[in-house]
Amino acid sequence: MWGIFTMASLTIRNLEDDLKLRLRIRAAQHGRSMEEEVQDILRQVVGKGLPPTEPRCVDSGASGRCRPD
Repeated sequence: MWGIFTMASLTIRNLEDDLKLRLRIRAAQHGRSMEEEVQDILRQVVGKGLPPTEPRCVDSGASGRCRPD
């Protein structure tokens, strides 16, 4: 039996025009859409198939909240 997979959406607001242009050029150089290019960049940087990790707490301080490294 096949599992059900859902795909998340991500909206990026206030992206600098220069960054968007560089992304568009990079995507064209690789022969893919900007969306596909961003997905590839995220996979390379964030990793694919790696389990999410819990943030390590350095000191919660007076607030009682975890402060990541």
